[in-house]
Amino acid sequence: MGQSPSELLRQTTFAVMTTLIEVEGFAAVASGVVRDLGEHLGWQTGALWEAEGDALAVRAAWSAPQARLRAPSLASTAPVDEGPRGAAYASGLPHREDDPSGARMWLPIAPHAGPSIAVVELAAGAEVSPAAVPLGELAALCARVGRCLVRCQARERIDRELRMTQTQIARLHGSDVIGFMVTELDGAVLQANDALLRMLQRSRAELDAGTLRWPELTSAASLAASRDAVALLRETGIAPAFEKEYIRADGSLVPVLVGSALVSKEPAVTIGFVVDLTAQKQAEQRLAELNSELEARVAAGQAALRALTARHLHEREQQLAGLAREMHDVFGQELTILRVDLGWLTRRLEDRYGVLGPEVIERLAAIEVRLDGLFEAIHNIASELRPRILDDLGLVAAIESNARNLTRRTGLAIEVAMPDDLLVDRDLATTLYRIYQELMTNVLRHAHATGVEVAIHHRAGSLELRVADNGLGFAPAAVGSSSLGLLGIRERARACGGAFTIERGPAGGTVATLSVPWHAGETSS
Repeated sequence: MGQSPSELLRQTTFAVMTTLIEVEGFAAVASGVVRDLGEHLGWQTGALWEAEGDALAVRAAWSAPQARLRAPSLASTAPVDEGPRGAAYASGLPHREDDPSGARMWLPIAPHAGPSIAVVELAAGAEVSPAAVPLGELAALCARVGRCLVRCQARERIDRELRMTQTQIARLHGSDVIGFMVTELDGAVLQANDALLRMLQRSRAELDAGTLRWPELTSAASLAASRDAVALLRETGIAPAFEKEYIRADGSLVPVLVGSALVSKEPAVTIGFVVDLTAQKQAEQRLAELNSELEARVAAGQAALRALTARHLHEREQQLAGLAREMHDVFGQELTILRVDLGWLTRRLEDRYGVLGPEVIERLAAIEVRLDGLFEAIHNIASELRPRILDDLGLVAAIESNARNLTRRTGLAIEVAMPDDLLVDRDLATTLYRIYQELMTNVLRHAHATGVEVAIHHRAGSLELRVADNGLGFAPAAVGSSSLGLLGIRERARACGGAFTIERGPAGGTVATLSVPWHAGETSS
């Protein structure tokens, strides 16, 4: 008498549960479950199909002895949405089909009410009649199988990660590049690799004896940062890398980079790495020294350049002053003699010929006018080269005189505001006057202004020259390194330790300001 379906299901369940209890590993459990279901329910072949992306792949296969059907290969795959197998996987519902050629059954492995993770497929030929058992009860058994397989997968994943972690820790421990240590939060150093022991000039005997404690190895300056790291370890389990100093056996300090993580709370044990920063700190110190040396050389070069510029400007002013004197004295004297000779010639002609004709008188008068114009032109050129008034009466008088001449020649309204008692030495007066001249030249050439304000103010420790016009203003790009006039102004300013700025005026136009170091009473003898 054959067994009832309930008895078959009981025996099948017992066999499957025995496999789940005694067998470890996903592959072994899957193979045992497929075998148990197939043998006890009277099937010839079976396979467990597991989801792999958009396909189902065979993870376990079984065939009964002398079975005419062939079990699927472990390399078999099929689209996840293909046929009854895919339908069982997607729906989570068991399914069986019988026809004259044989029978097939598909049991979804769904550990919870959610989606399936696999499908057990059983098959038999026409000569075999597998037992008919309630599919719902088989589905409940398969749910237990699913939970077991999920746990197997989780354990295997954890085991893989643990093995990987152990391998990495072993490599880190044996590393000769960085230090590695395991410590208790209260201070004891439990493990350390050779790289760390060399770094600290300590022996493995000291480590084994338990005499190494990280607080005693930490410099006083680094204790606060280490306490902060301990607090972070207790709070979050991780202390980001930070710099500190350890004390070597000989008392010297070694700069290091330390990072650690809490691996257990009871007892509180951490694992950490230590990177020796000695070479890096030495490189940084050398770089800082080179930067300081470079800055000193640059400063010395700039000072030498300023001195050379100042000397060049001084010699140029001396040459211009000499040329101005030569022009004024030599050409002025010659023109004066020519004018006297012209008067003598006019009188002699009148004595000899009496009243001169109108043409002769007109020609002599024209010569006299041209001599006067030439004299004035030479005087103006000599003044531009080096105004004598600058040496005789000082800076204020020279600027006021130049402003009057410009107003007379161009019609430009120039307002001058300067202290009458301003006394500055010859070189500084020359610098200020030349910069004023260049700024006024720029105003006349480019500004299209109708008015200019020129002012000199004495501020705390400095003298300020300010030239402001009401012209068109300027584009910042137009006053860059290509403006030779402004370059000359800046060179003169740097030569006397001053600073020059040019900007748009609040109400339009342009404001140029020169500020130079100066104290009242500083004049040359």
